[in-house]
Amino acid sequence: FTKEDLASKGIIIGFDARHNSTRFARLSANVFLSLGIRTRLFRQICPTPFVPFGVLHFPALAGVMVTASHNPKQDNGYKVYWRNGAQIIPPNDSEIATQILAHQQPSDAAWVEQAGAGPL
Repeated sequence: FTKEDLASKGIIIGFDARHNSTRFARLSANVFLSLGIRTRLFRQICPTPFVPFGVLHFPALAGVMVTASHNPKQDNGYKVYWRNGAQIIPPNDSEIATQILAHQQPSDAAWVEQAGAGPL
């Protein structure tokens, strides 16, 4: 993605009612905002399909849904959607995983509530 696309189209983040989903979604928004990425964060819990719909509707470059999906309620994770509204597939999935592994230590900005997340 270009820096201009990240700043203008950005990402959409949703979360479900599971333990810490709201917190993880807000922390994710902080990270994206601190990097200059336009971020739209749902105001309240939402069904998973709202995120890929939002990716297509706005249009955004990607979407993140914080959810454990079909796992036990104490688990949590990310579902990542590409700009076409579909869940990521190779090679994007492995490229994202590589970046996650390379950035295990969050920046200080990740912990600071960033202004500017456009609510949905």
